[in-house]
Amino acid sequence: VPVDYLIGRTTEESMLSGEMNGVIAEAEGRIGFFRKEFPNLKVVLSGGDAPYFEKQLKSDIFAAQNIVLSGLNEILDHHAQI
Repeated sequence: VPVDYLIGRTTEESMLSGEMNGVIAEAEGRIGFFRKEFPNLKVVLSGGDAPYFEKQLKSDIFAAQNIVLSGLNEILDHHAQI
């Protein structure tokens, strides 16, 4: 991994890099902790940045960017048929 990616070349890049790499490290740590307790754990990642984090995380996860909106739409469709 290039050093620029880890620390950035400007103050703004450095702050962004620290935030993104910190979130990734924290997520990996939490996933690892829970996997020790629950070996069959299924991890679902959602939200607008899910595709980015899915590529960055080493853990086996399922990423669904719009899972909440998809679920709400399913509920709406179900009630429209009643």
